Amino acid sequence: MDEKNEQPIGRRCGALALSALAALCLAACGGGGGADASAANGAGQLAANGPVAPAAPAPEPETIPAPAPAPNAGSEPAPAPAPSPAPAPSPAPAPSPAPASLQAAPNGSYTVTSDGSTAVVVTLPRAEDLRAGDRVRVAGTGTAPWRLAQNALQYVDTAGLPGNSVPGAAWTARVPDPASPDLPWAGTAMSASGNRIAAIANPGGVYLSGDGGASWTRTTLPSTSWTQVLMSADGSRLAAVGAGTLHVSSDFGATWSARSATVAWAAVHMSDDGQRIVGVGGGAVHVSTDAGLTFTPVAGTAGTDWRAIAGSSDGLRLVASASLYTGDPARQGVYVSSDGGATWTRRLGNGNWTHAAASADGQRMAVLDNGGNPWVSDDGGASFTARFSYSGWSGLAISRDGQVVTAQEPRNDAYGHRGYVFISTTGGNDPWEWRAADLNLTWRGISLSSDGNRFAAADNGLPGSAGGRIYTSSGNRTAGGTVGSITGGQGQMVEVTYQGNGRFTVTDHAGGPFTIR
Repeated sequence: MDEKNEQPIGRRCGALALSALAALCLAACGGGGGADASAANGAGQLAANGPVAPAAPAPEPETIPAPAPAPNAGSEPAPAPAPSPAPAPSPAPAPSPAPASLQAAPNGSYTVTSDGSTAVVVTLPRAEDLRAGDRVRVAGTGTAPWRLAQNALQYVDTAGLPGNSVPGAAWTARVPDPASPDLPWAGTAMSASGNRIAAIANPGGVYLSGDGGASWTRTTLPSTSWTQVLMSADGSRLAAVGAGTLHVSSDFGATWSARSATVAWAAVHMSDDGQRIVGVGGGAVHVSTDAGLTFTPVAGTAGTDWRAIAGSSDGLRLVASASLYTGDPARQGVYVSSDGGATWTRRLGNGNWTHAAASADGQRMAVLDNGGNPWVSDDGGASFTARFSYSGWSGLAISRDGQVVTAQEPRNDAYGHRGYVFISTTGGNDPWEWRAADLNLTWRGISLSSDGNRFAAADNGLPGSAGGRIYTSSGNRTAGGTVGSITGGQGQMVEVTYQGNGRFTVTDHAGGPFTIR
């Protein structure tokens, strides 16, 4: 960073002493962009930098002298009574132990000097206190670990920070149902932040996680042959297709309602507000604009082997794929719509089209020709280009920002290939990265966060087995909100700078590797 453009860390410094079960000490320096550092530091003692002024002595206890008695006329005045000794001052109360955590101030610098195993938590400044360019620095000189925590809607870009992982390079096996560790997982869905994940088993149930896959809850939906699950950007709205029946939720999966049981659904696309649902099933395309309460079949779409549908977050730009095994073979191909499914244009012809995906704006679209190539569009479906290579595909996803396209190849596909996850970080352009070869799993469905830095993938398990696991992978940033954090320790330091919209970047660091969550 150009030093002449560097923002000053702060205008005043001080030392903050914290005590928990063990003595915890933070040196704090703050000022600049927002709330006062001394206010943020709470119960700690904050002394100005330089010579420390002695604390003012406690005032003597106030006493009210008794009035002198009135003298008796004609008598000698009584001698004045001896003054009563002043009561001893009350002992100063012992300082209350401060918690091993604090709310950082904009442009605050904090050094953890305590020893022990209890982590000191420094939480980033609140959104209302921040402005672009504000910094926070945390370092450790004692043996106690420290954690830079986040508020809601905050995250830190960590590319280049020791300990950072490239998304897709490392995978963590998740067990949504401890009673059945291995299930035939068939698909996943993910919120924009990547914190919320839905997973379906075929056969089995529908499971939800609110912390990136660390813990799970089974929904009230029955055990059946689930084939698709969708999630809105904030995770509040979901749709799931099981045994041809569509179920929707508008309260983060707490309750569900069945929709349009007269159609045997193959796949659906739902807008982020949940109002527009466009589905394929029964050989035709059906459109709902009332959250699935009613559906209208689209003229001219019947008699087609529809397999998949995807679209923009507003549900207006759509891409759907049709294969050749049922219905009219002449209607196989890839179709796009720019009016919410009212009309369709065929863009690609013959092929074993099985999967479809789209970015939030609907400009980037992708489809899979099973046994052939991925085909990618950068212009809202006006044209498609074959990318990468051929495979017996089993999953496809595009990040909401359109930058990351990923496709799955199951273990022992028709070509005898290993189970890979292929990733393009250039919007589907070549080259594609070959990932997860060491796992060699029977992949069945994948989903991404908005920026493509969080993955959730389903393993169906080997034939004849009970099933597999859900796998997550992340990198290049912390998890969004209070789930995410950076943890360091003695000899380590990290400085982050606020860029706006909840985003921080790492602008300085020392030591490592850090633990990034």
